[in-house]
Amino acid sequence: MSVNERSEILEFLDEINLKYDRMDHVNWLANGSADDPLFTHPLVNLELLRVHGTPEFYLLLSAGDRALNLDRLGRHLDVPTLEPASLDVKQDLLGKPATLFGVKQDVDQQVHVVLDRLLDQDDDIMLPISEDSLIVLSFTSLIMVMQALDHPVRVMEVPKL
Repeated sequence: MSVNERSEILEFLDEINLKYDRMDHVNWLANGSADDPLFTHPLVNLELLRVHGTPEFYLLLSAGDRALNLDRLGRHLDVPTLEPASLDVKQDLLGKPATLFGVKQDVDQQVHVVLDRLLDQDDDIMLPISEDSLIVLSFTSLIMVMQALDHPVRVMEVPKL
């Protein structure tokens, strides 16, 4: 099953009885406003990083409003140099469009998922599920998604600039 299709992702979330709100960008642009309550939550930034010279990757989910310090993050993860993965590699590993749900196809678990502890664990967050849709769910629900995807996740404070 390819879980990168929006409808399949939504079916998956329904199958695991996860509470979420969905927002399509087209609907928001036509009918919404910046004051829409759904858009008061932080947007999760997905960054696929490669450990230089290896087939090892980290999918970092962090608040999208701060710059990332790759050197410090590498030291926290106890790995040598981290570098952003190319779009082609990202799509090969996570599908097109690349989303968190793409880790389902990472059967060799080359991709280590890291959640930034600084995402507000008491508040909901926005997570892209396709090029034109996102969902709003709780931090706890995000952990539940990773468990349902049977993919390990590490929660840590991600060093920023």
